[in-house]
Amino acid sequence: MVIGLHARLPEELHQMRMRNLAVVALLIALAILLGPAPLRADTGSLYIGNLSGANNGGSFDPSTWKGTPLQFLYCVDVYDFITLNTTYGATDATNTGSVKMTRESNGVRTGLVDYEWLPNSAKVGQIAFLLDTYGNGIGGQSAQADSLQEAIWKVVYGGDDPKPLDTLASTYFNASIGQTGSVGSYLWFSPATNDRDDTHQALVGKVPVPEPTSIVLLGIFMLAGALGLGAKRIA
Repeated sequence: MVIGLHARLPEELHQMRMRNLAVVALLIALAILLGPAPLRADTGSLYIGNLSGANNGGSFDPSTWKGTPLQFLYCVDVYDFITLNTTYGATDATNTGSVKMTRESNGVRTGLVDYEWLPNSAKVGQIAFLLDTYGNGIGGQSAQADSLQEAIWKVVYGGDDPKPLDTLASTYFNASIGQTGSVGSYLWFSPATNDRDDTHQALVGKVPVPEPTSIVLLGIFMLAGALGLGAKRIA
């Protein structure tokens, strides 16, 4: 009986290792399937929430992109307009910082510019730095969100910014000079109500990224269970 048991041990060990490898493969597949998908250019429905900041700044909350709540939604365009608590069903979104804006000349609108770079890529990177550094977890119309909005306007319009900077906004803006952030981590919106070029105020927002902690914990428990089951069968 003892000899027979020892003879079966290599086969049992092999089966246990194969089960563990299968569990690991399953965890990798789950991480790929359930992990956050990269942001991409798209067209869809953008719901723009409310705004009540002291300087008409802050994040439009609550807002959604294609039914998914946005962590925040800030304006990157002063001169155009949007309507609060409204759905823009033909909104374009990019992951490059490129948006549609109305060009201004001495306060007069001179026509829509398709996918302008705010108005250049360096400024897009600077805005992304502000969002990376100060935007995460800041939404609504708090003092921090209001100041962040003012700093974004300052980046976009420079000396032509019609909004004065408060002390906190100045701190944010000064820290962003010469910096660049992760532009592709955000969605850059050109709100529109239909498929014509009726674009409204350009915006930037972020879709919350799910924490991978739960997937990792699930994997640990599954792996531990498989190891325990294999050990019991050998014993």
